[in-house]
Amino acid sequence: NLSLGAPPEQGYRTDPASKAVNAAWKAGILVCAAAGNSGPRQRTITTPGISPLIITVGSIDDQGTIPRADDEIADFSSRGPTIDRLAKPDLVAPGAKITSLKPGGGYIELSGTSMATPVVTGAAALLWQKDPDLTPDQIKKLLTATAEDRGYHRQIQGAGYLNLSAALARLNEQLEPKNVET
Repeated sequence: NLSLGAPPEQGYRTDPASKAVNAAWKAGILVCAAAGNSGPRQRTITTPGISPLIITVGSIDDQGTIPRADDEIADFSSRGPTIDRLAKPDLVAPGAKITSLKPGGGYIELSGTSMATPVVTGAAALLWQKDPDLTPDQIKKLLTATAEDRGYHRQIQGAGYLNLSAALARLNEQLEPKNVET
């Protein structure tokens, strides 16, 4: 989980942070990175989120309600395309007014794609717990394939709104032994 980012000065092929996360990904380490908080302007995805390999996370505001019907993309959530003109973020998750632990004790409410990114990291961990043989690519594909399309442009929501229930259901279907008649 990389709840951080910086404006990219170069494309992902030469950007040091992107090269590092690409190497980690290729070594089998799943990487989730924050998209950045410079929305609603376009072309504001931060590094290392500009990497095409990793999972780049934007933010949706759940409005403090349980039903998802009123959830909207957070204004601050960075938008694509990347400096390399790639579509990012990959998906969005709740990242507005998130209560978290405060250094030194207590709690604090924060907003940002850095708050949305751990939600996706946690979802990935749950999928990995269910099937430890999954690769980072398979987890990314599962999360993006089951994301809920909210009707926003791909450069704003990516594949859509994280839907862990749908991802777990799809994984369960894949793990069920196939009935083979002999």
